[in-house]
Amino acid sequence: MAHPAAEAWKRLDRTAHGPVRVEVLKERPRASAYRLVGAGPRNGTIIAKHCRGEIAALERRLYDDLLPRLGSGAPRCFGQVEASAGSSWLFVEDAGTEEETGLREEHARLLAEWLASFHIAAAGSRLQGSLPGRDTRYYRSRLESTQESIRRSWSSPALQSDDRGILRDILVCCERLACRWDRVERACAPWPETLVHGDLVGKNLRVRAGRNGPALLAFDWEEAGWGVPLIDLVEFKLGRARAGLGAYGFEVQRAWPRIREEDCRSMAEWGALLWILTVLCGESRGLADGGTARAMRKFPVYRTWFADALRELGMET
Repeated sequence: MAHPAAEAWKRLDRTAHGPVRVEVLKERPRASAYRLVGAGPRNGTIIAKHCRGEIAALERRLYDDLLPRLGSGAPRCFGQVEASAGSSWLFVEDAGTEEETGLREEHARLLAEWLASFHIAAAGSRLQGSLPGRDTRYYRSRLESTQESIRRSWSSPALQSDDRGILRDILVCCERLACRWDRVERACAPWPETLVHGDLVGKNLRVRAGRNGPALLAFDWEEAGWGVPLIDLVEFKLGRARAGLGAYGFEVQRAWPRIREEDCRSMAEWGALLWILTVLCGESRGLADGGTARAMRKFPVYRTWFADALRELGMET
């Protein structure tokens, strides 16, 4: 096939057969992903991800080395191929669709125990200097980048009057948070730093049968880095695993006694806020990259989540 993903796969392994079809999972200026049906071992499917070269290298290192060393399940990585202009193709095992093997409410404890074990094991490793920083300074930069992107796009003819109203509300939330950023720093201070996924939501999680029962797989580690683990609690706050928060708190409290089990509820609220900042930053870039329509489809939901998070944390005014 002439599709760039199929051609890159052939470059990686000249003995491999091509896919019978290519399915689009995501197509954006900064990152795209495709399912190569029938291209993998035993005619299985491969996920081809096109992204910046440094992101592909980080994810490949996580899949090949760091995650197995930490005892964490991960899809098999088949390799990386350089593309153009500093970008790369990354090829990983297809872990299945969200409809077929996605996270369900009954998997809340499974996620809690897996995540606690992962955070504790990574905190005791020596990975800090080799990973991107994900401390409060990083999230403050995400906040400032979101504000800048929205302001820069304000005069865009692609925006409707209702769109500007939504963006104005988001800017107000950004200003309120910026004025109280010291509260974010105080909330993060008690937590040990560790390896964090950064976008640990249902779309990036799968459950498959293992030798000892269901096993959890996490993928799309492009936001991964070294910092406080609060952001990885977002699924316990906004997703399907809300019932697992207590189990996560119980597990980490045994390793980190200063983190009380009852603290985890507020920590999940702070983590959801950090995650909202991250996705807002990513989507706001689309306003300048020709993706205004796509961004504005999501911004009403993010506006609501942002305002709700500030209200729950006592920062609505």
